[in-house]
Amino acid sequence: MSPRWKAIAGIIQKGCAAAGFDLCRASSVDWYNRAVEPAYALPDFGRTDALAVIIGNTRRLWAPFVDALRARPELRADPDPVTT
Repeated sequence: MSPRWKAIAGIIQKGCAAAGFDLCRASSVDWYNRAVEPAYALPDFGRTDALAVIIGNTRRLWAPFVDALRARPELRADPDPVTT
């Protein structure tokens, strides 16, 4: 992973962690695309050095999620408030 990738992934990771998304890893789009069926390939825009960032969460998501529900009542009516 290049130093630039590390810096970009670090910025993304810091922003995501505040929202409860505490799993964040950088990877190569090229590496991923070589490992999957073409139907699952990510766009690389013709670059062999394209960056992919995988973001997920553990139960640490729940405290910020509950706080958001309390602060924004309209989220409670949303059928999928996590993605809103």
